[in-house]
Amino acid sequence: MIELKQSGMLLFLIILFIVIVIVILITELKIRRKKRHNSRINNAPKFDNKPNQEMQRNQPDNIPAKKASTEKVESKPLSDSKKDEEKEINSSFDYLINATFFRLDQLRKLTLGDVYLEPIDAFYAFDQQTQNIISVFAESSPKIKMFLPNLNLSTQEEVAETFINLCMKTELGFQFGYTIKMKNAYLGLILINTPYYNKNAIKFPHWTIDFCLFSCYEKRGIMRASIIRILQFLKCELNVKHLYAYVDEHNFDCLKFMSNICFYKQERILIDPSTGSRAFVYLCDLTNIKFEF
Repeated sequence: MIELKQSGMLLFLIILFIVIVIVILITELKIRRKKRHNSRINNAPKFDNKPNQEMQRNQPDNIPAKKASTEKVESKPLSDSKKDEEKEINSSFDYLINATFFRLDQLRKLTLGDVYLEPIDAFYAFDQQTQNIISVFAESSPKIKMFLPNLNLSTQEEVAETFINLCMKTELGFQFGYTIKMKNAYLGLILINTPYYNKNAIKFPHWTIDFCLFSCYEKRGIMRASIIRILQFLKCELNVKHLYAYVDEHNFDCLKFMSNICFYKQERILIDPSTGSRAFVYLCDLTNIKFEF
């Protein structure tokens, strides 16, 4: 009987020891994950990829943006509110490193009737059939290469790499994107860049937008409707107040398109130091737009 009690006690101690070890391992794992996460944020990379800081409009058109520098051209005085906003962003940007510009759960499907916008997620990064379809449409759209040279979509491998990089930046809260779709067809892309992403990439701490439409879907009003839906999402869901876009001076279709939506040309230009090409800067003041639901 005594021997049985001793065996039971020994078994109890062994189980207790195993439980303690498991708890210690789980705690250690959580601590390591937290340290890795904090390190990942605090040492956020200065991106190797230069941003797709070029605009593409109804007829897919955009601007080159390898490592662009901004040249001021006698800009007209800003209003007091805009001066205050610019001063606030530039003076307090150090505090934005850990800021949250959007949450992953906010990136959901946006409908526009038959056309809808679908968030670019891991599905796009690993589905080869989708990548092949997008590469075929992109290859037949020469304006994308011309005005979005950093958006590599010519082959399935390039599409996969582009989407993997985008998903990583989305997870970090730097950038997110949408595909423009109608049923199972892919019509184009929209990319939204946060102030933190732009601050590191082009020293421009503001929200910006890039987009492209595949050539066979141009001149149908698709891009106009898509942009308006994105503007509504940015204002109502993410509380974005000002959104900028860059348009290459030779992107005539896009320049014409910009005059038909709520972006207004600013008296400043963006110059690509490697090519000397110029891009005009456009601003959409979302505080002055009221969306009807």
